Amino acid sequence: MEEAAIAALERAGFAAWPANATHNIAGWAVRVAGGGSKRANSANPLPGAAAADVVLPSVEAIYRAAQLPAIFRLTPLAPRGAEAALAAAGYGMAQPSWVMTREAGAAAAVEGLRIETAPSAAWLSGVAALDDAKAGPEHEFIAGAIRLPAAFATLIEGGSAVGFGLAVADGGFVGLFDIVIAPRRRGRGLGGRLTRGLTAWGRQQGATAAWLQVRDGNQAARALYRNLGFVDAYPYHYRVKRAAWAITALE
Repeated sequence: MEEAAIAALERAGFAAWPANATHNIAGWAVRVAGGGSKRANSANPLPGAAAADVVLPSVEAIYRAAQLPAIFRLTPLAPRGAEAALAAAGYGMAQPSWVMTREAGAAAAVEGLRIETAPSAAWLSGVAALDDAKAGPEHEFIAGAIRLPAAFATLIEGGSAVGFGLAVADGGFVGLFDIVIAPRRRGRGLGGRLTRGLTAWGRQQGATAAWLQVRDGNQAARALYRNLGFVDAYPYHYRVKRAAWAITALE
């Protein structure tokens, strides 16, 4: 994927998964959201970003003031030498992942999909019950801070909630987040139904492309998304100071 396309998706990601403060340090978007999500609490390179060792003292000072560990999220936009510089400074690699994309497709309705425009208590507790990493105030803060058009989705089957997901529309993009299915209902195509429903909602908002982020090691999810037409757009991973690896953090 070309640099301009990656930068556009990165900016869409920042808007869809908001931080409460972003510092521009020599071409690095240093995002702070009170902890929890690495996406919202990391330094992210933009085109033309300065060398990692140049910005390292400033980035560490920002996170130290926020009482958070310094985390770098490295995409193909990272300047040459960033990996080596951060490794030399004691930052280990964590959570290799992929951004995947597909055309938004037709805006077809999905049976049993309930959409809310804000995160209800039932939606938040439902997501938290199925994903321990999202069972905290940090996830609630980010979900509540989304200002773009959003679909907080609950998939209903047999009168019960069996899955949850989130879509955020931003111009031509719709980003998909928090897609979780109840363990006893997995393997029955519900994840595909939920993803198709969220993508269809995005198409109704005018999106022409859908995107999501998934861990490289989550082969089941990657296979599901490939079957739904998603393709790998670009990889990313985090660099975290080894002394801070014990922190609890969302994807």
